[in-house]
Amino acid sequence: MEKQLNKDGWPFYVIVDAKGAVVFMKNGTITDDAEVDEILAQVAPGKRAKTGALGETVYLETVLKTNKASKKVTESSPCLVKDMVGDLFLSYVSNCRGKNEVFLRQVGGGESQLAHEFPISDDCSDAYDAVIAVDKANNKWIAYTGLAGEGAESKYDIFVRCYDNKGVLSEPENLTESDDDAMHPAAAVDKDGYLWVAYYRWQKMGFASRDKEVFARCWNGSKWSDEIRLSPADLPAYEDHTDPVIAAAPGGGVNVAWSWDMHRTEIAKYARYQSEFHADAPTIFGRAVGRDGAGALLFFGEAGIDGAPTLFLASGGKTWCAWNGLGLLRRGETKGLYTSVCAEGETTRGAQHPVETGVRDICNPCFFERRNALGLVWASQDNRARWQLKLSTFEEGAWSKPRVIEKKQNPCFPSVVVGDEGELYIAYTREGASGREVVFREI
Repeated sequence: MEKQLNKDGWPFYVIVDAKGAVVFMKNGTITDDAEVDEILAQVAPGKRAKTGALGETVYLETVLKTNKASKKVTESSPCLVKDMVGDLFLSYVSNCRGKNEVFLRQVGGGESQLAHEFPISDDCSDAYDAVIAVDKANNKWIAYTGLAGEGAESKYDIFVRCYDNKGVLSEPENLTESDDDAMHPAAAVDKDGYLWVAYYRWQKMGFASRDKEVFARCWNGSKWSDEIRLSPADLPAYEDHTDPVIAAAPGGGVNVAWSWDMHRTEIAKYARYQSEFHADAPTIFGRAVGRDGAGALLFFGEAGIDGAPTLFLASGGKTWCAWNGLGLLRRGETKGLYTSVCAEGETTRGAQHPVETGVRDICNPCFFERRNALGLVWASQDNRARWQLKLSTFEEGAWSKPRVIEKKQNPCFPSVVVGDEGELYIAYTREGASGREVVFREI
């Protein structure tokens, strides 16, 4: 979500042969299909750019030099939770051992104080996107995306490990074992204590593209449920469903939301989704799901081109959703942070509330609730491409003016929890001496 779109075409073009050798490369935009055809016709099989190998992949020499020159240790994707006895745990991704790995850290006290830390994704050659959920027995469940297998057989799957209430870490379990890649896990525990994990999985569609569908599985304490499909099945294969998030539902089970890349169509079978929800662009949808299967389709809202949602079950039994949406202003396209809310039994959102608009980008909105007040923490990027952490509270039917809570060292990707005494703790990433680093502190 940090990348800026290039409306005039792709800024980089490369042709690679079946063995991974680069046969053509161009820096600049290519906007015409005829130009692509002309390039392909001119590329001779014997003409190859100089290449080198890194692992099993062939790269240009310039890429290899860049890789060797970069010694930065980067930490990313923090996820902060409070367990049943008030201890705080943080998962994050780091390349400190030469590859992207997920780590679990127990935190407390001052900034970044370390109590215990250990790697979670040992068996994967690449891992990221970890989330944590705590069950009623005080077990910490860590779900993450990991690359497993070798060569052509390697693929990304969703893995789950349990750090139990006795401090024992279970063996990793491959939750998807998919034919194609599975990514972006989200985890929550429902009111009955069952663990739910949602994710998207690619479906092979053809030569040029693959579609993504959203699924969930449930752990009942002894075994996992079968995979439950949440994204509608009666749609064209090009309809993508991504960024799933999850929260406990007030009546049991969970609610899952995702961004549906909806395309305008005149086909009556599919057009009903647009006519019912007035959507013809990426829009935030969801579904209630329980052990009996998926329920009615939920509509959380739309503000243009919408992605990266988050869900939160408030104490009053309402499910709040926040997401970033692309709006149109006179000076061009800008991002905004929006929220909506669904009460139990409702399938369509209530009023849509803007929290912040007219910024360059929005990152990781995080709901919290303390002293019977609902709040949001997020990061937004200004026109100078600098990040700031901001906070707003929901008061008298509207969100308060955003307040900057941190702006040093380009902070982003926040995750927040409320302590037992009402303290507000935050983990986020910032620019450090050797790369981006994860920090933890009380706001």
